[in-house]
Amino acid sequence: MQKESSDRKVYLWSISIGIGLSLITFFSNWLGLIHSGESPNMYQLFDISFYYFTPLISWVLLTFFALRYSENWIYRRESLKKKFLKLLTIVILLSPLVRVFDILADFSLKNILGLIQINPLTILNDVWLVVLFSTPAAVFKILTIIFIVYFFKRQRVRSSRLTLRTNDGAYHVIASSEIMYMQADGNYLNLTTIEGAYRMRNTLKSLEPSLGSDFYRIHKSTIVNRNFIRQLKHWRNGEYLIIMINDKPLTSSRSYKISVDEIKEVIAMQSEQVFDPTLETVRPTIA
Repeated sequence: MQKESSDRKVYLWSISIGIGLSLITFFSNWLGLIHSGESPNMYQLFDISFYYFTPLISWVLLTFFALRYSENWIYRRESLKKKFLKLLTIVILLSPLVRVFDILADFSLKNILGLIQINPLTILNDVWLVVLFSTPAAVFKILTIIFIVYFFKRQRVRSSRLTLRTNDGAYHVIASSEIMYMQADGNYLNLTTIEGAYRMRNTLKSLEPSLGSDFYRIHKSTIVNRNFIRQLKHWRNGEYLIIMINDKPLTSSRSYKISVDEIKEVIAMQSEQVFDPTLETVRPTIA
């Protein structure tokens, strides 16, 4: 629920910024026409507005995909340079397609409303130069969306801190990103972090809503942070043995196979090579 609420906030900000930029470019063009001595009527303004506001459709779609796959590129364990080059390559290759979509959406809506009678697909043959020279605008759009998603995702990670009371009566403020795994033990909870281990009278059910999308329940009594998994091995009867970076073995149950499958997908994407010398970090592997 917390993740869904945060994603809605990202959508709201992203779409608001997209609408704001569309309004700025639309009124700038309108004022430019007036300054040049032209006086566009309402029909002309309505016709021009399609060019500036139909790209909001791709803006919404790009925001959706950026959010959908943000976990893979924001938290991916790669050097910053390598991550940036991959992202830039994707943006450059995607930009012409985004412009084609925007122009096709523009003329398709006009065709549906009866403003033009030409097939939108035939128009694309005549505007390929427009697509080519307007790709920088698409690059700017995609990078803006990526920045918005990255900003909010990182803010959520920084602000995700838990205050826990251990059995000795002490209160501890722990960043959820530092938690490796937690296990239920009767009425108690054993929580292991980068700094050490804590034992408290608490339940997994009460803490689970406060955790981010990096956490997966693999057993009714175990939740793991996928960022601290060293290896995932098939064990028996659909169950898996999950080895954490501190060499702690944890077992999954068949009831939580969906969670394990999601972890496997993430590990498969991260495991292009087993060891990255630039990070001196062992990547998780699947056996």
